[in-house]
This record gives sequence, structure tokens and C-alpha cells, in this order.
Amino acid sequence: MTKLACIPCTLATQYLAGDRFPDGATLATLVPLVGGLYVAEVHDHTVTPLGTLYGAVAVVATVLAQRATASSQRRLRVDSNQLLYHTSPLIALAMLAASPLCDDVAHLAALDWTADLWGDVLWSCALALAANVSNYYVLGRTSPLTYQVLGHVKTIATIGFSVVVFGLETNAKNLLGLFVAMVGVVSYTEVTRRASVARERRRLRDEPTEAAPAPAAPQAREGRPKRPDLRAPASPTSPALLPA
Repeated sequence: MTKLACIPCTLATQYLAGDRFPDGATLATLVPLVGGLYVAEVHDHTVTPLGTLYGAVAVVATVLAQRATASSQRRLRVDSNQLLYHTSPLIALAMLAASPLCDDVAHLAALDWTADLWGDVLWSCALALAANVSNYYVLGRTSPLTYQVLGHVKTIATIGFSVVVFGLETNAKNLLGLFVAMVGVVSYTEVTRRASVARERRRLRDEPTEAAPAPAAPQAREGRPKRPDLRAPASPTSPALLPA
């Protein structure tokens, strides 16, 4: 449920920050996306004050971090890999500091670190690195809202893969929710594509064309050549003064 709340929170932050707000057609495509995933995913409706607080903090922190990642690439004029290279050490230190508060350190220290366990940890790290690279790339090239929609596509693909491959138990209600959510994803993609094409056409239309050539200087009127002034004194280099 907290993941579904990221889209409304992203829209709220865009509105409060004065950023470009999606038009009505784009907002309409988000309704079946969020509603379908709610039907397909949300099964536990138990709400507690502490859980609600943690969920709200997680949603706000996630949205603000995504906005900072997207804006930093444009403001600093760096690509996604450069920003990831400089922020990864800070993120690693923050997670290391938060690990004693969130993990059972004693249980982790008592684990028997076998070769299989080391392999699982390395595979997990490699997948996390690939996810971070793709996240920074998508946020730099698109927007936090598009990133949220792409994240829900991953959720839909994960559920579908679990049903087909692992035989996850499901029912007609969940499948209908996934179908409606996918309709929202396709509609969002098409609406944003058309909006992008329209913006590009307006840019090309408003872009100044090649500068017109400067007007040629007016030519002198053609007429009879001017007669020389015979009263002017001859110059020393005149042929009349040169010795024979």
C-alpha cells in the first residue's frame, strides 16, 4: 500500500514545488494503474498508528530522494553514472550506521558463512548494483512520476512471473486487477508519448529559422562617365612631365 501511495505523493510534491504538473489525460491514466494494483496486491487491511507513521515517513523519504536524484543530474550537469559514483559511498555509510538499529547484528555475527551463502550475498549485491544504475538512469532521463509507473510495471511483471513459473495462487479478482493496471500503464505511455511529440513540434515551430541574408548595398546609378577636370595641376608622375 505504501508503494501505491508514492504516486499521489509525487504529484503532491510536484504541485507544491511549482513543477510542471501533468495534464488531465495523464492523471486519468493513473487511476486504473493505481486502482488495479490495489485490487491485485493489497490483501491485508490491518492499520496501526506506528505502521502508518513508518509507512508515511518511508513514502515521503522515497519521493524526496527520487526528486533529488533527478534534479541533481540536471543541476550539476552530470550523467547518472557520475552521480551514482559520488553518492554510493555516502549511501553505504548511512546504511552501515542504520544497520544496528534495523538488523539483528548478533544473529548476523553467528551465521555460518558458507560458500553458498557468500554466493547468494554476491548475487544480491550485483542485482542491487544493476537496480541502482537503472534507477539513476531512468530518473535522469525521464521524471519521478514516470519512474513510479515503471516501478509498477516491474511489480506487475513479478506477480505474473510468480503465477506462471512458481504457481502462485491467484483468483479472477487479482488477474482482473493486473489487467486493469496494465491498461493504465499502456495508456500512460501513449499519452506521454503524444505529449512529447507535441512539445517537440512546438519547439521546432517556434525555433527561429536561418537568418535572412542582409540586403545588398544600393548600387550607384549607371550613367555617363565623369569627365576629368583639365584645370587641375598635373601630378609629378603625370606622363606629360616625364622626360622623353
